[in-house]
Amino acid sequence: MLKNLFASLIGLIASALMMEVGLRAYGFSNVTNSTAVEYYARIAKKRLQEIATKRPSEIYMVDERLGWRHRPGTHDTHVSPHFSVTYTIDERGYRVGSKAASYRPEVLFLGDSFTFGAGVEDHQPYPRVLGETFWRDWHVSNAEVSAWGTTQAYLLLEEILAKPERPDVVVYAMIRHNVLRNVPRRGWMRFLGPGHNHLPLFEVKEGRAEFVRLVGHDDPIAGRKDTRAERIEVTRLLIVQMHEECKRRGIPFFFILLPHGPPDWPAGIIRTVMEQGIPLIDLTQLEVLTLKGDAHPSPDGHVQIARAISRSVLGQTLSEWQQRQN
Repeated sequence: MLKNLFASLIGLIASALMMEVGLRAYGFSNVTNSTAVEYYARIAKKRLQEIATKRPSEIYMVDERLGWRHRPGTHDTHVSPHFSVTYTIDERGYRVGSKAASYRPEVLFLGDSFTFGAGVEDHQPYPRVLGETFWRDWHVSNAEVSAWGTTQAYLLLEEILAKPERPDVVVYAMIRHNVLRNVPRRGWMRFLGPGHNHLPLFEVKEGRAEFVRLVGHDDPIAGRKDTRAERIEVTRLLIVQMHEECKRRGIPFFFILLPHGPPDWPAGIIRTVMEQGIPLIDLTQLEVLTLKGDAHPSPDGHVQIARAISRSVLGQTLSEWQQRQN
């Protein structure tokens, strides 16, 4: 890596000098550091960030419905200019949690990179903190996969609920950006890069959001212009369906709005959650500490989120449940 950094710096400095000489040759005698040098300084900063970044590709695998998911029993490092951490995936495809006795009731968390714990070590995501600090009588599982939307969380929940052994409580935590991810868009696939360039397509049919197929980067569907109303409708219906699937099996379902971005969530989603009687934990006003140069929660930020959840209606429900069991 150091060799690549050095080579990139030498190349950028040489380019800056050549650009300055060329501009002066054409009569631009007032060329200063504010032209060539500053221009290449910006490029150098971007290039160095790219070189200093390593994505944890080993923990992912292609999936014909989800697009991508965790590869069970793997681990890899995620390196950025501001952190270097290790992600470990257990045999179920979940981020590794604390050791819990098999007889303990299970709380399953679904969500995105904020719940997975992007940028923090295995013991630091808020589901892990909840299990080790606040809910020691429960087995807290973190089934999140980074960059997922509600569509993928719903499809994974379908898989989980179809198995004989099911969680006792299901929690779906999302950030506002998940709404944008719920309709396949080429721009989002480009941002995610190789291995993450296929997204589930859902269509609304007779009042339900139905899975149609997986959409790739080159698919015409990915290039069409979707509407805000369409994204909200798919999201709204999927949250309701997650709640219904759990309710049908007698499993409590909770919905968390995590603190990220503007707190003014689409009114249609909030109204539906309230009308359906889905327990809502609104953390959008919580001022969470974040990683340097990154919007994801820092280790202390995850502790803040865990503490807030432990004091919410979810924490109260688990406490009452445990008291009845005892």
